[in-house]
Amino acid sequence: MMRRALQLDHFAPPRRVSLAGVAVLGVAVAVAALLAVWQQHLVDQIELLELQQAQLAPRRPVAVRPPIEPGRLDDAARRAQMVSLELRLPWLQLFDAVESAADPRAIALLAIEPDARRSALRISGEARSKKAMLDYMQRLGDQTPMVRAVLESHQERAIGGVAPVQFVLTATWEQAR
Repeated sequence: MMRRALQLDHFAPPRRVSLAGVAVLGVAVAVAALLAVWQQHLVDQIELLELQQAQLAPRRPVAVRPPIEPGRLDDAARRAQMVSLELRLPWLQLFDAVESAADPRAIALLAIEPDARRSALRISGEARSKKAMLDYMQRLGDQTPMVRAVLESHQERAIGGVAPVQFVLTATWEQAR
Protein backbone atom coordinates (compact mmCIF):
# COMPACT_ATOMS: atom_id res chain seq x y z
CA MET A 1 0.00 0.00 0.00
CA MET A 2 1.62 3.04 -1.21
CA ARG A 3 0.72 6.49 -0.10
CA ARG A 4 0.61 9.39 -2.41
CA ALA A 5 2.58 12.45 -1.56
CA LEU A 6 0.62 15.32 -0.16
CA GLN A 7 0.85 18.43 -2.26
CA LEU A 8 -0.08 21.80 -0.79
CA ASP A 9 -0.77 24.62 -3.19
CA HIS A 10 -0.85 27.91 -1.29
CA PHE A 11 -1.30 29.92 -4.42
CA ALA A 12 -4.52 28.78 -6.02
CA PRO A 13 -5.25 29.95 -9.53
CA PRO A 14 -7.69 32.90 -9.65
CA ARG A 15 -11.31 31.91 -10.06
CA ARG A 16 -13.53 33.14 -12.78
CA VAL A 17 -16.22 35.58 -11.76
CA SER A 18 -19.64 34.18 -12.43
CA LEU A 19 -22.22 36.30 -14.17
CA ALA A 20 -24.96 35.24 -11.73
CA GLY A 21 -22.92 36.41 -8.73
CA VAL A 22 -22.32 39.81 -10.27
CA ALA A 23 -26.03 40.13 -11.07
CA VAL A 24 -27.07 39.29 -7.46
CA LEU A 25 -24.51 41.78 -6.13
CA GLY A 26 -25.82 44.51 -8.41
CA VAL A 27 -29.43 43.88 -7.40
CA ALA A 28 -28.47 43.96 -3.68
CA VAL A 29 -26.65 47.30 -4.07
CA ALA A 30 -29.61 48.76 -5.97
CA VAL A 31 -32.09 47.61 -3.27
CA ALA A 32 -29.85 49.04 -0.49
CA ALA A 33 -29.65 52.39 -2.29
CA LEU A 34 -33.42 52.40 -2.81
CA LEU A 35 -34.01 51.68 0.90
CA ALA A 36 -31.62 54.47 1.95
CA VAL A 37 -33.46 56.98 -0.26
CA TRP A 38 -36.83 55.80 1.07
CA GLN A 39 -35.64 56.11 4.71
CA GLN A 40 -34.44 59.66 4.11
CA HIS A 41 -37.81 60.50 2.56
CA LEU A 42 -39.62 59.11 5.64
CA VAL A 43 -37.36 61.06 8.03
CA ASP A 44 -38.09 64.26 6.09
CA GLN A 45 -41.85 63.57 6.29
CA ILE A 46 -41.66 62.97 10.07
CA GLU A 47 -39.76 66.22 10.61
CA LEU A 48 -42.32 68.10 8.52
CA LEU A 49 -45.23 66.59 10.49
CA GLU A 50 -43.58 67.41 13.82
CA LEU A 51 -43.04 70.99 12.71
CA GLN A 52 -46.70 71.31 11.63
CA GLN A 53 -47.89 69.79 14.90
CA ALA A 54 -45.73 72.21 16.90
CA GLN A 55 -47.19 75.15 15.00
CA LEU A 56 -50.77 73.96 15.50
CA ALA A 57 -50.44 73.05 19.18
CA PRO A 58 -51.41 75.83 21.60
CA ARG A 59 -48.41 77.31 23.32
CA ARG A 60 -48.32 76.44 26.97
CA PRO A 61 -47.16 79.24 29.21
CA VAL A 62 -43.97 78.69 31.13
CA ALA A 63 -44.74 77.68 34.69
CA VAL A 64 -44.31 80.66 36.97
CA ARG A 65 -43.49 79.93 40.57
CA PRO A 66 -46.00 81.62 42.87
CA PRO A 67 -44.51 84.12 45.29
CA ILE A 68 -43.84 82.80 48.78
CA GLU A 69 -46.29 84.10 51.33
CA PRO A 70 -44.63 85.92 54.25
CA GLY A 71 -46.54 83.78 56.74
CA ARG A 72 -45.18 80.57 55.26
CA LEU A 73 -41.69 82.03 55.23
CA ASP A 74 -42.02 82.94 58.92
CA ASP A 75 -43.18 79.41 59.73
CA ALA A 76 -40.25 77.91 57.85
CA ALA A 77 -37.81 80.21 59.65
CA ARG A 78 -39.37 79.30 63.00
CA ARG A 79 -39.08 75.59 62.26
CA ALA A 80 -35.46 76.02 61.16
CA GLN A 81 -34.71 77.89 64.37
CA MET A 82 -36.28 75.06 66.42
CA VAL A 83 -34.18 72.47 64.62
CA SER A 84 -31.09 74.58 65.23
CA LEU A 85 -31.96 74.83 68.93
CA GLU A 86 -32.43 71.08 69.21
CA LEU A 87 -29.15 70.39 67.44
CA ARG A 88 -27.34 72.68 69.87
CA LEU A 89 -28.72 70.90 72.94
CA PRO A 90 -26.08 69.51 75.29
CA TRP A 91 -27.24 65.96 74.52
CA LEU A 92 -24.27 64.18 76.06
CA GLN A 93 -24.55 65.97 79.40
CA LEU A 94 -28.35 65.58 79.47
CA PHE A 95 -28.27 61.84 78.81
CA ASP A 96 -25.43 61.35 81.28
CA ALA A 97 -27.46 63.16 83.94
CA VAL A 98 -30.64 61.17 83.22
CA GLU A 99 -28.83 57.83 83.17
CA SER A 100 -26.55 58.39 86.15
CA ALA A 101 -29.50 59.43 88.34
CA ALA A 102 -31.46 56.27 87.47
CA ASP A 103 -31.03 53.12 89.57
CA PRO A 104 -31.56 50.30 87.04
CA ARG A 105 -32.93 48.01 89.78
CA ALA A 106 -35.64 50.52 90.78
CA ILE A 107 -36.27 52.78 87.75
CA ALA A 108 -37.16 51.98 84.12
CA LEU A 109 -37.13 54.95 81.74
CA LEU A 110 -39.71 54.67 78.96
CA ALA A 111 -39.45 57.94 77.03
CA ILE A 112 -37.46 61.18 76.93
CA GLU A 113 -38.89 64.17 75.05
CA PRO A 114 -36.76 67.34 74.82
CA ASP A 115 -38.26 70.82 74.67
CA ALA A 116 -35.45 73.13 73.58
CA ARG A 117 -37.48 76.34 73.97
CA ARG A 118 -38.18 75.67 77.63
CA SER A 119 -34.81 73.93 78.30
CA ALA A 120 -36.73 70.96 79.63
CA LEU A 121 -36.86 67.18 79.31
CA ARG A 122 -40.14 65.36 79.75
CA ILE A 123 -39.32 61.90 81.13
CA SER A 124 -41.76 59.00 81.34
CA GLY A 125 -40.83 55.99 83.42
CA GLU A 126 -41.78 53.33 85.90
CA ALA A 127 -40.49 52.89 89.44
CA ARG A 128 -40.75 49.98 91.88
CA SER A 129 -42.19 52.29 94.54
CA LYS A 130 -43.06 55.91 95.29
CA LYS A 131 -39.89 56.23 97.34
CA ALA A 132 -37.76 55.04 94.38
CA MET A 133 -39.53 57.57 92.14
CA LEU A 134 -38.97 60.45 94.59
CA ASP A 135 -35.31 59.46 95.12
CA TYR A 136 -34.79 59.46 91.33
CA MET A 137 -36.33 62.93 91.06
CA GLN A 138 -34.03 64.20 93.82
CA ARG A 139 -30.89 62.67 92.24
CA LEU A 140 -31.87 63.97 88.78
CA GLY A 141 -32.35 67.52 90.09
CA ASP A 142 -28.91 67.38 91.70
CA GLN A 143 -27.13 66.34 88.45
CA THR A 144 -25.25 68.85 86.30
CA PRO A 145 -26.60 70.60 84.09
CA MET A 146 -30.05 69.96 85.60
CA VAL A 147 -31.64 72.68 87.73
CA ARG A 148 -34.68 70.82 89.06
CA ALA A 149 -37.04 67.92 88.42
CA VAL A 150 -40.80 68.34 88.88
CA LEU A 151 -43.37 65.53 89.00
CA GLU A 152 -46.18 66.07 86.48
CA SER A 153 -48.20 62.92 87.18
CA HIS A 154 -47.95 59.44 88.65
CA GLN A 155 -50.14 56.38 88.92
CA GLU A 156 -49.80 53.30 91.10
CA ARG A 157 -50.69 49.92 89.62
CA ALA A 158 -51.08 46.83 91.75
CA ILE A 159 -49.67 43.77 90.00
CA GLY A 160 -49.48 40.57 92.03
CA GLY A 161 -48.64 42.17 95.35
CA VAL A 162 -46.14 44.62 93.81
CA ALA A 163 -47.20 48.23 93.26
CA PRO A 164 -45.09 49.81 90.50
CA VAL A 165 -45.55 53.52 89.91
CA GLN A 166 -45.79 54.99 86.44
CA PHE A 167 -44.64 58.60 86.38
CA VAL A 168 -44.07 61.58 84.13
CA LEU A 169 -41.69 64.31 85.26
CA THR A 170 -40.12 67.40 83.76
CA ALA A 171 -36.46 68.14 84.34
CA THR A 172 -35.13 71.57 83.41
CA TRP A 173 -31.50 72.32 82.68
CA GLU A 174 -29.42 75.43 82.72
CA GLN A 175 -28.65 76.83 79.26
CA ALA A 176 -25.00 77.61 78.63
CA ARG A 177 -24.73 81.26 77.59
